[in-house]
Amino acid sequence: MLHEKFSYVREKCINGKTYWRCTQYTTQIKCHGRVHTLRGKIVHSSKHNHQPCGQGRTAHLASFSCTRKKKRKLVIDKHEFVMDRKLKSSINWRCSRYRSSNCKVRATTHVLKNGQEVYRLKYAKHSHL
Repeated sequence: MLHEKFSYVREKCINGKTYWRCTQYTTQIKCHGRVHTLRGKIVHSSKHNHQPCGQGRTAHLASFSCTRKKKRKLVIDKHEFVMDRKLKSSINWRCSRYRSSNCKVRATTHVLKNGQEVYRLKYAKHSHL
């Protein structure tokens, strides 16, 4: 998730409230910046100990949520992707509506050295809305 040029990863979900932590928490910076969201709206935000990411780098940051079965799903522009295959250094995802809508869109995520998870799309046009 991106908020005010800072990137976050989902830490946990409790009673509809989602807790996000700064992606720089697991690096040498050890940033304790946090955001809490409730039904998609930000209800809490804390300060960071570093500068925001550059705009060019944040364009393809991956954002994640969880399925009803508590499995991880990738969210890109309101489209959901489920894990297709996990490899050594990357994860392949497919559109969650690939069967019902015959959607061919695929994504690949991998983790950068700074801990950020980024994605690349293949067949970028969905066959559904």
